[in-house]
Amino acid sequence: MARAVGVPLAAVAHGAPSALASASRPRVLAYPQLVIGGVAFALLLVGAVLGPLVVGYSPMAADFSAALSGPSTSHVFGADQLGRDSLSRAMSGARLSLLVAAGTVILSLGGGVPLGLLSGLRRGWIESLIMRIIDGLLAFPGLILAMAIAFVLGPSLPTVIVALGVVRLAPLARVVRRRR
Repeated sequence: MARAVGVPLAAVAHGAPSALASASRPRVLAYPQLVIGGVAFALLLVGAVLGPLVVGYSPMAADFSAALSGPSTSHVFGADQLGRDSLSRAMSGARLSLLVAAGTVILSLGGGVPLGLLSGLRRGWIESLIMRIIDGLLAFPGLILAMAIAFVLGPSLPTVIVALGVVRLAPLARVVRRRR
């Protein structure tokens, strides 16, 4: 069991979580980029999840009397040319972006890790078959491959997730496969 620098071995052995947490806190605070990025991601996540409850405007509802209005108490980020609330549209877009990102990661991990492990553990024709398929996916530029998948499956949100997941699957499978 590794111990944190400056934490007594007895505290680590007895599983004192407060000692470990206090020992790692100064290391995290030593990197302001990490703290700023973590706070920004937390705000993005809270805004995306709680957006409809906080704003009170539909991202698609048009109010032509508020068209192109600047920031005010009723529209914090202002309104666009059709009078739609910009804050509610930004939060809706963040929610959609996080959904696509999570779906892409789940698909690429769910496909790339098992394929890489299988090809790394089962040598012979199984490895050769899997790696030739992966090499075929890697032969195409990512954007071209994603556009081809989107063309075959048609325009939709699940298509975007599948296209991006397949593009990220091949490099991940290659990295997971280990050499002897």
